[in-house]
Amino acid sequence: MAPSTRPIWITSSNNQGISNVVLCGVTTAVCVHFTLREASDRGYDTLILEDCCGESDPKLHLAAIEMVKMEGGIFGTVATSQAFIAAIKAFPKTYA
Repeated sequence: MAPSTRPIWITSSNNQGISNVVLCGVTTAVCVHFTLREASDRGYDTLILEDCCGESDPKLHLAAIEMVKMEGGIFGTVATSQAFIAAIKAFPKTYA
């Protein structure tokens, strides 16, 4: 999501029980990182899927990912898509 677009949490969630945001996209160091910080500031728990993000320069991608990891999770968490899918599959299914 580009920083200039209207964030999804403003247009659709309105805190309707949504507390987690999973992020992927381009560019890691700008759009994804901006959205991560914005979501974190709004109280959402955030997760970046590092292998589902991209950047024109791989060094910028790695730097953006490392910033999240080095902050000790203050802005969010980093995982691979494989780990995310495995966690979702292992999560107990509940129905409202």
